[in-house]
Amino acid sequence: MVFPHVSFQPSAHTVDGKVVPNVVEPTGDNCQFFQIPPSINQPARLFNSYLKPSAGTGQAAWVPSTEWDDPVCGYIMYNSVDLSMQVFDPVGELYTEILTTEGDLNSRTAQYNTPPKSQKLEGPTIVLKSAQWKVVIRNNFIECLKNPQYAMRIIQMLADAASCSGPPAESYSSIINSAFGRPFALAVAGWSIELSHEELEPQTTTKNVTGRTYSKLSDYEFPLHIGLKEHSNDGLAAYFPISKENKMEPDFRNIYTFWPSGNDQIDRNDSFNCHGIHMSSLPTLHAHHVEPFNGSNVRLEKDMINERFEHILPFALLVDLFHPVKAQTGVLPPSNLRLPDWPVQQALRTIRLFYRVGQFLFREDPLKMMINQPESEGDGDREGSNPELVVPPLYIPTVPHGQWEWLQPYLSSDDSETKYWSQPVSKSDIPRPVLEDLRSPYTMVDRIMRSTEL
Repeated sequence: MVFPHVSFQPSAHTVDGKVVPNVVEPTGDNCQFFQIPPSINQPARLFNSYLKPSAGTGQAAWVPSTEWDDPVCGYIMYNSVDLSMQVFDPVGELYTEILTTEGDLNSRTAQYNTPPKSQKLEGPTIVLKSAQWKVVIRNNFIECLKNPQYAMRIIQMLADAASCSGPPAESYSSIINSAFGRPFALAVAGWSIELSHEELEPQTTTKNVTGRTYSKLSDYEFPLHIGLKEHSNDGLAAYFPISKENKMEPDFRNIYTFWPSGNDQIDRNDSFNCHGIHMSSLPTLHAHHVEPFNGSNVRLEKDMINERFEHILPFALLVDLFHPVKAQTGVLPPSNLRLPDWPVQQALRTIRLFYRVGQFLFREDPLKMMINQPESEGDGDREGSNPELVVPPLYIPTVPHGQWEWLQPYLSSDDSETKYWSQPVSKSDIPRPVLEDLRSPYTMVDRIMRSTEL
């Protein structure tokens, strides 16, 4: 028998020689009391959803996205080969890359760089009006990455998150990008505690030990624990609260993660603060119920929907593409939040990996080779070029799998902008003359390799 035990129904028992109503029957020195974990004593749920801005005025700032919406503001590709990071837009266009110097992870420094985009080598990307909010959030995040300390902290955090996460989906191994790194997504999500009916009122007329009346259920603050570090299939890398000054913009200067550096000089400075996710710093939620009646009148549907959305607590998340984000409150079953499959699969098919290569010695300057080549797509033929001339192929040591091309930067005719000339790359395992047999001088270059495999 397990002690203490509870009888099936209240009954009278003798306690200290008196017959009193008591549901616990003492036996010898066994304790009469037992403890149950806290819970909400009425039907409730922990609601979660990826969010998008509301379409009208006078409404909640954020509303749940539908199954037809793409909630991703950008993709962050962590490159474990050279400890760098690249930021892509939701359709797979490359916007920013963060390079690091040589050395171990603790001694490296980050450098912000703007590389060529993945589809068109120059020119702006057309963005729909309904997706402008994603551009704002992504640009704010990129603006923070221009700080070398901030960028290095994000890279170290993604490195720790990638090493602690479970393996990605098996289908990801068929993509050439899987050989270099792991993708993360930047999106906005929110949580709330919803009651199925109006909150129950305390029926007792007594006061609690502090001499006050009992609080209502809606007065309690329930801590929200986003992410579970102990589970390798949890996809959270970090979350950012929404700015208090602007409800539509995340505060990227405050980072909450399971992997802080542990050094206050690195985690806390004038530019940003990196907080460890701890019980003492968890955000809180209030349980709520949307009342369908206003007195004797039925409320408008749009007003009830708007009230429900106003209770959602939003955050910006950095999440793994292949694992859901787990959240719990301690009083309700945990919830899982997963990115929709269709936008993720579409982006993974269009993302083209870039990485720096070199130093290489060429017999001919690659910039001179492009004199006989037409310019990149969208630029038209270069004046004085002869496309019929055959240009010697570039033989470069590269990954033996996949298809690659060499991107050589050059200045436009008026020196106003940097453009890129592309040349297909041939594998270097073809026999070539030894270096001593080539005529000098040689040209040393280190440029960009881009994957062209679909």
